[in-house]
Amino acid sequence: LLNRENITVFDVGTGLMFIYKNIMGGLAVNHLSGPGLSGNGTSGQRLQRKLLVHISADMGIRKWSGLKLIPAAFFEMQGDYHSFAAGAVAESNYLSVSGMVISGNSGGIDCQAGFSVKFERMALYYSYRFNVVPENQVTPFSLVHQAGLNFSFINVEKRIRGRTINAPDM
Repeated sequence: LLNRENITVFDVGTGLMFIYKNIMGGLAVNHLSGPGLSGNGTSGQRLQRKLLVHISADMGIRKWSGLKLIPAAFFEMQGDYHSFAAGAVAESNYLSVSGMVISGNSGGIDCQAGFSVKFERMALYYSYRFNVVPENQVTPFSLVHQAGLNFSFINVEKRIRGRTINAPDM
């Protein structure tokens, strides 16, 4: 088990995201520096690199309604552990609701559900992961609660739009 003392270590990760029309995908690699977990500088336990591949599609249900359905999936691998997840997000202008099923090679199945509410340049989110099929008798029913606020301070629209002058017919 990990030491209960708080430690700070240097870690590096990187990733790429690809967008083509309404399809998005990405690849991320974390723990490139292989940080040690002991905190004393020895080469004891080290975090192994984590690979994450994800894909999703943005499908508008009806253009006039502003509703979107976004199916999503990911695969992650770290050492001998790997997991796969699939789910979807239903999104409107101010509210989004999501659900995902996650399974790993350890045999357990988790479900994660969440929502997000947007107000102008601020969003409030909450998600909850619970264990449906335990991988062992120790795993609790409730695994993770996540809540938070997201603030957007500036508009980062960077697309270049060309402007042309239409010459009059001569």
